[in-house]
Amino acid sequence: MTELKEAARSRKTAKVMVLAVVLIAVAAILALKFMPDPYQGRNQPQPGNVRLAEATAAGLPAVLIFSSGGCPACVEMDKILQRVMPDYQGRVAFIKVDVADKRETEFVRQYQIRYVPTLFLIDKEGKPRAHAGFVEEEVLRQAIDTFLL
Repeated sequence: MTELKEAARSRKTAKVMVLAVVLIAVAAILALKFMPDPYQGRNQPQPGNVRLAEATAAGLPAVLIFSSGGCPACVEMDKILQRVMPDYQGRVAFIKVDVADKRETEFVRQYQIRYVPTLFLIDKEGKPRAHAGFVEEEVLRQAIDTFLL
């Protein structure tokens, strides 16, 4: 008799656990559905083509960087850019384009990106002047000074 009670109790416990898991899953789905988009509004960076058009309209040359967060060379290139950017602030626009961002698909196609990182030096008229993959800091500085300033 106690075995029957124990089996009934186990089945009841299993049903309660399944119900709890289903409720948690439904709550998680609803939370994700109604959670605000983190890029909605002001937090969303403008697509690369818009930022490049703004730089060109302002008469600024640009360093256009196509990269990806999962790329070790891109991470290293980003560190170099963080050191270089302050020295050219107000004179050169630095525009980073994430190739994994679906909004950038057409822009990535336009520049025929095959690997990352890929850099383009864009003159004040919006025309590409030079193109490279990963570059060391000193090479990047020389290229900016030669082709853009």
